[in-house]
Amino acid sequence: PSIKKKQDTRQMRFIDALEAYGRDIEKKYKYSNSHSATTWAGSKKNHIVNCARYVSWCLQYAGIRNKGKVVYCTNALKGSGASQLKSSKHTKFSTPNKTVKEMAKAGKLKRGDICFFKDGKHTQVVYSVDKKTGKVTWYSAGGGDVKAHKVRNRRKENYDNRKIAYLVRITD
Repeated sequence: PSIKKKQDTRQMRFIDALEAYGRDIEKKYKYSNSHSATTWAGSKKNHIVNCARYVSWCLQYAGIRNKGKVVYCTNALKGSGASQLKSSKHTKFSTPNKTVKEMAKAGKLKRGDICFFKDGKHTQVVYSVDKKTGKVTWYSAGGGDVKAHKVRNRRKENYDNRKIAYLVRITD
């Protein structure tokens, strides 16, 4: 897809990619934890996505990860791009171990924050936060999201009380 640049910061390029790739994913991709490509260009051949690949492709577009470098979470942060993500001068890495709702109400989440969950083995990016209620909507390419064709601005109440294992914020 064509990505319309709003501002020339890594954070805005990341969000622009989440929007553009999300539109394509909602139209024609299917979810699978296997056979998904490590680059956006590669994904266009088989139209397979999962939560971590979606985020990794957008990080690649923003220039935070090298092409083909992916990151995901099982019991720890893994993948060929994990160590680079932790040590990047373009990101702030933390291990909050607090629930989404706690973080949202405390004003500790903002649009574009990448959240990795151990217990849910899931990766999502904050779309919007209501600090008053603690409600968060997400960019999320989990199985249910892709099947529902709702990857962008997705409300997932079942994550309100899940603890965020790793939080990555793009700083420039």
